[in-house]
Amino acid sequence: MLAACGDSLLPHDAEPSGVPDSSVGLVFVEVRGAVVQGGIPVVFQDADSSLVLSTQTDAAGHANAYMAAGGFVTVVTPDQILTYAGVVPGDTLAFEPFTTGIADAVISMRVRVPAEAGAVGYRLYSPCGSREIFGAQLQPLDVSLGACDAVTDLIAVSTTSTGAERSIFRRDVVLGHQATIEFEGAYQPELLSTISVRDVPSGITLMLASQAIIDGADEVFPARSAAIEIAGGTGASSVTMPMPPQATISTHLEAPSAQTTGLLHVIEWQPTTTDVVLSYDRDRPRSYTERPSYRATDPAVVWREDAEGLVADGVIVQVTWTDNQLGRHHWTVLAPRSSEPVVRLPILPNPVLRPLASTISVVRLDSFRLDGGYDHARSTFRLGKQLARGLWFSDAPAGRVVYQSLD
Repeated sequence: MLAACGDSLLPHDAEPSGVPDSSVGLVFVEVRGAVVQGGIPVVFQDADSSLVLSTQTDAAGHANAYMAAGGFVTVVTPDQILTYAGVVPGDTLAFEPFTTGIADAVISMRVRVPAEAGAVGYRLYSPCGSREIFGAQLQPLDVSLGACDAVTDLIAVSTTSTGAERSIFRRDVVLGHQATIEFEGAYQPELLSTISVRDVPSGITLMLASQAIIDGADEVFPARSAAIEIAGGTGASSVTMPMPPQATISTHLEAPSAQTTGLLHVIEWQPTTTDVVLSYDRDRPRSYTERPSYRATDPAVVWREDAEGLVADGVIVQVTWTDNQLGRHHWTVLAPRSSEPVVRLPILPNPVLRPLASTISVVRLDSFRLDGGYDHARSTFRLGKQLARGLWFSDAPAGRVVYQSLD
């Protein structure tokens, strides 16, 4: 069913178009994560910024509209403006806006872990926080966590007086209020994980590597880092990590690009292994040679880049500006990359939400190449979610993304 229109985002004289025909199809919006998911403004626009529909999410955080391919879908919250560009009929676009002034949902549960000989402490790790759980080895312990997905991975860690850590991993735990989560079996020791890099261009002598246990786009166990010295285009280092066989490990490489305007990031995720080899140069997007700027005439964000490397599949752009009426604005756009280094932004129907060229700054520009390209990114992103450094949105047991960021 087509959602209703006519919320306060529209100027009084604006009229939505949108009688569906054979060239259009439904585009679906899901707003996740926020305590209050209903009543969030959503704007659907064609590629030329003409209005398709202005509406609000229902109580479940859903909205939809009939659209042609190539348009924009924007969600507006008091803290963020979030836009998908290049949408196509049939898309389901996930938004997870960050909100201030609203308490996160809390999950209260009971946790029980086995006692470990010599342990002086126990800790629970999850994608939504970690908690000391000393006492849970004796009886179920009340534990509260921030807002987690309904099904998530968990790790219980025991620590000895010498600092040695051993862990028990549970995959796809169904969380529920006041549920009792039991960890069973033997604690497993951490293992030495070797991270190797090859195909590094000359001139790069040092990289930073990190590994984390992940569940989708979230850290279950926090990242461990190591420096890698590069000689002859290769290098290696190691970190000590839990390595449960059912888990997924994400490895992140960060290195200066050939130019001085940005950083290259390589992220690969796969089932846990103690030997990871990453190619620095495979699928490398072009380096920036000039910092991005805002062009008010289109409007658009533009930049310059090196001719070496590959044209990116997509771009994440964030701009900020200040006005006297609403204060500070933060606008994040996920867009497909064209043949030219430019991202065109929609002209939002409410003039109050349009950037002021005199105060605008481009604070983020990530150009990425991803397995499956921009279509895959658009279908797996949760736009607005705050990712920990070195993480990406993953929906498969293994994958790779390479992206260029500003320094």
